[in-house]
Amino acid sequence: MTTDDVINLHKELCQQAQNLMRAKQSDYTNGMDQPFRNFQLGPSMGVGTVPEGIFTRFLDKVSRLSTFLSKGRFEVNESVSDTIVDGINYLVLLYASVILEERRKSPHDAHQIEQVCPRPDLDTRNADGDLCLSGGGCHHDSRRSRTKRSDLDAPAADGE
Repeated sequence: MTTDDVINLHKELCQQAQNLMRAKQSDYTNGMDQPFRNFQLGPSMGVGTVPEGIFTRFLDKVSRLSTFLSKGRFEVNESVSDTIVDGINYLVLLYASVILEERRKSPHDAHQIEQVCPRPDLDTRNADGDLCLSGGGCHHDSRRSRTKRSDLDAPAADGE
């Protein structure tokens, strides 16, 4: 397979992902233009955030792919390309939800954006100001080991 073959495959997968997202958005949102509607149920019940819900669905796809790589097959009728296309869509939705959160925090845009996460008590920033998906700040990210800024500033417990 050449680089051009991979680029063409990328193009095809992205087109499939866009078509699937349009169809699923219609199914999941009852035709409304609210792309995160189906992910808002958890937060409305006090369980997680919209980005956490999206990330969980993405991890479901990663888990399925991991099983496929181990067994060489799926037990249910879903192809590898279907799982990958779903993963692409979850990553796009996750990125869109992060952008929405950034815009919501901007004084210029905040008044124009509908609130998605009803849990304002959830701390979604780590010590460096990066967005993270867990409450209380990030402890780790894929770029490097991560600790809270308060942990770095606190004196050592043993007097060091």
